[in-house]
Amino acid sequence: MSHALPLKICGLHHEEDVKHAVTSSAAFLGFVFAKSRRQVQIAEVKQWLQLAGPVNTAKIAALFVHPKIEDVVEVVEELPVSMVQLHGKESPEFVKEVKERTRLEVFKALHHDPAASSLFSPYEGIADGFIVDTKVDSAWGGTGQTFDWSYVPFYKKEAERLQVPVLIAGGVTPDNISQLLSYDPPGIDISSGLERNGKKCSAKIEQLEKRLVSDDEDIPRQ
Repeated sequence: MSHALPLKICGLHHEEDVKHAVTSSAAFLGFVFAKSRRQVQIAEVKQWLQLAGPVNTAKIAALFVHPKIEDVVEVVEELPVSMVQLHGKESPEFVKEVKERTRLEVFKALHHDPAASSLFSPYEGIADGFIVDTKVDSAWGGTGQTFDWSYVPFYKKEAERLQVPVLIAGGVTPDNISQLLSYDPPGIDISSGLERNGKKCSAKIEQLEKRLVSDDEDIPRQ
């Protein structure tokens, strides 16, 4: 199953998660190396990927929050990472340093702010892509809370202007994906919305993919 809309399945933290994700149509498979309930270690990710078998065309993404550059380099050297995601308040200078040290794509996650019309500006020409997440004081991401999706067309225009991928994150689920698609998002990042009892659910992944394919063709745009 394939679709044109870039999909990132993030927060893979069990062997079963990886098995389900590698057979999906996701463009990115995300692992969290920052402190969180979905935090993973290098050794276990390496084992899960070996057990899951070949990853189709998906890129492996490694997520960090305020990391030491050495920690990023270690993960990149040990695992088949294609993209580094920085999900904290990392500076443009740090993003640039990570790019130089890893020679990989670096995506910057930013929290939606209705007052910030130039949200991406500090990272223009530096970040290789962006993830727009919901701002929640107690967490950097993975909260399951949405932001006002009426701003999604603005982020799509920014993606086109900068000619970089932009993924919409925060509270996306198979049940509300039709509503999000009506705003024509440039890409989708989903984590907790695909979980059941703390693990990624194959039925939910299948449900999401079916709606991405059918709804993307039929839904009227906002």
